[in-house]
Amino acid sequence: MRYVFLLVLPLFVGGCLAAAAGAAGGAAADNEDAEYLEYYLMTETMPDSIRTAMEKERLAVGMNKTQVRLVMGARPHHPGDPSSVTKEGDEELWVFKSDNRPDRVVRFDQEGTVIKLERRLI
Repeated sequence: MRYVFLLVLPLFVGGCLAAAAGAAGGAAADNEDAEYLEYYLMTETMPDSIRTAMEKERLAVGMNKTQVRLVMGARPHHPGDPSSVTKEGDEELWVFKSDNRPDRVVRFDQEGTVIKLERRLI
């Protein structure tokens, strides 16, 4: 019985360490996204309304695609990249899916500027 315990112990400890590393990696990725956003705000010129929205990690009409990715990546429970991208006429729609929340839909014009923000219950 002691030998079985000695064989199983490394697997248990290894699994716990791997889980902790995965959690730390996720936290590091979130922190990295926030750092990219902070750097972007320090180095780029933009209208005050866009800057304020980005500082609050909120989307706003008038943002470009890079700004949307940075804001969505810095927010908890949201990926920086959209779950899907579709075209409706001249508009491009980005959909960001999140567990237990309405989907965020961002509509861009032909120049890649946000023209409308929506929430969809699915």
